[in-house]
Amino acid sequence: MTGTPHIHYGDAADAPTAPEPPAPRTDDQVIAEQAWLAVSADLTDAVCDIANRDDLIVKAVPVTAVGAPAMFAPAKATVEVDRHCFDCLDPESIRAHLPSDRYRYPNAWGALVHEAAHAEHSTWTPADVPATPSNAVDAAMLLEESRIEAAHLTDRPQDRLWLRAGTMNIVWPELSAREVTGRAIAGRAAALVLARVDAGVLTREETEPLRAAAERALGHDVLTGLENIWRRAHMLDDHEREAMLDLGSLWCEATGHEPDAESPFHAEGTGAGSSGGPSNGGDTATDTSGELIGEAIAKAAAEVASRVGSDVAARTAREAREAQDAAIDHVRTIKGARAAKKIFFGQDRSAIPTRTPTPQERGAAATLAKQLRAAAWRNRSTTLVSSELPPGRLRMRGALVRDAQRAAGAIPTAKPFTAVVRRVVEHPPLRVGIAVDNSGSMSCAEKPLASAAWVIATAVTAADPASLAAAVTFGSGRVKALTTPNKAPAAVSVFRTGGGDERFCEAIDVLDAGLGLSHPGTARLIVVVSDGKFYDNERRDGAQRVAHLISSGCAVLWLTLTGSSTILRGAAEVTVADPTKSIAMIGHAAVKALAVAR
Repeated sequence: MTGTPHIHYGDAADAPTAPEPPAPRTDDQVIAEQAWLAVSADLTDAVCDIANRDDLIVKAVPVTAVGAPAMFAPAKATVEVDRHCFDCLDPESIRAHLPSDRYRYPNAWGALVHEAAHAEHSTWTPADVPATPSNAVDAAMLLEESRIEAAHLTDRPQDRLWLRAGTMNIVWPELSAREVTGRAIAGRAAALVLARVDAGVLTREETEPLRAAAERALGHDVLTGLENIWRRAHMLDDHEREAMLDLGSLWCEATGHEPDAESPFHAEGTGAGSSGGPSNGGDTATDTSGELIGEAIAKAAAEVASRVGSDVAARTAREAREAQDAAIDHVRTIKGARAAKKIFFGQDRSAIPTRTPTPQERGAAATLAKQLRAAAWRNRSTTLVSSELPPGRLRMRGALVRDAQRAAGAIPTAKPFTAVVRRVVEHPPLRVGIAVDNSGSMSCAEKPLASAAWVIATAVTAADPASLAAAVTFGSGRVKALTTPNKAPAAVSVFRTGGGDERFCEAIDVLDAGLGLSHPGTARLIVVVSDGKFYDNERRDGAQRVAHLISSGCAVLWLTLTGSSTILRGAAEVTVADPTKSIAMIGHAAVKALAVAR
């Protein structure tokens, strides 16, 4: 059978013989079949967005109705994908509803996207053509292959990678010299591969070997004519059937075939429409020159397939890592938000011992608030503007020019009044998160750190009502809130150190979710007070979080109270011999962060 038989236009009744009754299934086969049903359900949910239709059904089947890797049956609104496209993956491991999982089977997902493009943009079938199926109809369906992908990329350019991956199943098997030889396969190669360059799926550089082989087989003028035909096809709308048939006739004429001749492909009675193109027009397998052309096309196609396959593999690997990181960040954000809600607003505040702030602490909070207001204040910007009318200072030169324009009968354009417009430059609010290590090694800092948390929260709120600050402890196997971001604390929270199980990553996630530390638009600062003695996994994951905060524009200040502390890369280290001086150090860092906020 020639062509790309992935669009089935017949019904189940077209089958020549009834299928034999299936053999009894084992328990493992039943479990696998149930897993494939779940995969089909996920694919059905996904294809609705891809094809912009809500009536499609996707089935992952052992063999499609026409034996192709994938197919679309318009009459049944059904897409079938061969299970072999999933590269022998265990169906129980396939999570097609997760974007990050689709990179494990790019060929299968590419086939699905291609058939979804057919479902959205292929609005007619050869059965809708009143005349007997002919070479022109086959050529039109051949042109439809790249046309629907060009139309699909117009709405969903993010699917380009998947369409490129889909060529591994859809295109390259169709360019085998074993089936068709001579000029016919050269024309088919031009339509299936070179036309996809203009569709935006493939690139001219990677398809150059096949272009050269097709030009040797067809001639430069013929290939240029075919190129003009498929470019015209890409400009047609979905419902322009007659225009597509006209282009199919032009394609047959350009390749030396009779447009109205009955297609041998349809005469076979397979019940399948195809994008195979016209018959080989007299070339036979015994034609030595035809065999040489077919071999040349197959060799060039294999080279192009290797290039595209290598690029797809590299891109899918890279995007898979990015998607996995995005998925991890998404899960981390959700968990952090839930934890922040529980810790900041669901925690029983009455259970935390407090004390009245001392006059020194109140004075330190007032001093820090003054520093923050000074840093937040911006000079007014001044702009000199001219106007035709007051207010403003009258410039005599401008007035004389205006009078002269009136006397000459011209429209006055001079603006004799000048004024200075002053505007206050907006400054961003401040977000400060404090993460305090209250493990046993931090026992010397209990009182000063509790004091610092209260002073910072009070000063930030007093400096600007739109600013927020919060402090948490992350030792003793849990994260607890010292101050919350919704209001300034009335009293100083007292905490105790002890234990050796730090929850540094959770503390960062809670502060990020509660204050939006990784989101631009505010001046952001996170202060970590710790000796940095974490377990290996906590240190590794914590380093990733610190790097993410820094890359988003959040300043990270690491206060160490001893000389033997270990900080994470990227954080600004400040060694404070006297813990009571930590307030001044934090205040200085907050002022600096506010000045360079982005």
